[in-house]
Amino acid sequence: GVERKALIVCDIEEDYNNAYMSLRNLQNVVMTSVEGLTIYDIVNANKLIMTKTAATRIGEVLANE
Repeated sequence: GVERKALIVCDIEEDYNNAYMSLRNLQNVVMTSVEGLTIYDIVNANKLIMTKTAATRIGEVLANE
């Protein structure tokens, strides 16, 4: 079966590269930016973790559609 994972969402203007380098070797943890976030990522994740900035940005993007 497919293993579910933790999805961490950051805004690209945050310290994205440092966080990515810290998390890249953890199994079942995926990190993406708000701009790279897809519905598949959200549905496939067991846990969704996002920064406050990312949550605000996602709200802005969804409000404009």
